[in-house]
Amino acid sequence: MHTAHRPLNSASHAASALGLRSRAAASSRIGRPRRLAGLTLWSWLVLLGLGALSLGTGARCLPVLLEYQGVTKAAHRAARAVTAAEARAEFDRVALVEGVRSVQGTDLAIEGGAAGLRVRFAYQREIPLAGSAYLVFKLSGDAP
Repeated sequence: MHTAHRPLNSASHAASALGLRSRAAASSRIGRPRRLAGLTLWSWLVLLGLGALSLGTGARCLPVLLEYQGVTKAAHRAARAVTAAEARAEFDRVALVEGVRSVQGTDLAIEGGAAGLRVRFAYQREIPLAGSAYLVFKLSGDAP
């Protein structure tokens, strides 16, 4: 029997040299299942659990940070007053409007100077996480 030799052209020779598969080799993979890439069910459950935990903790921290902004605003308004008694009263008025419950005017450290009053505050807030675990915020600031 006579078998026909096909001459190799330069394109097929280059493709085989680069390790590229021919159409015949690619079509033979049709029957085999491909390996799927992605996350498993357990991976998704772990990621969703961690996401829910971080969102829950963030939701508990947001009121603390908003209250800190209110305290800072009240301290800046109190620093415009002339006397320490007026500054404490002004702080209490603004804190009432802002919804501040952690700091009162009596908790402020007020110093008088040539440029005006300097109002300082420092307080601590605890957020219960689970059991005896707490997230503690130590907040402080001052207003010129």
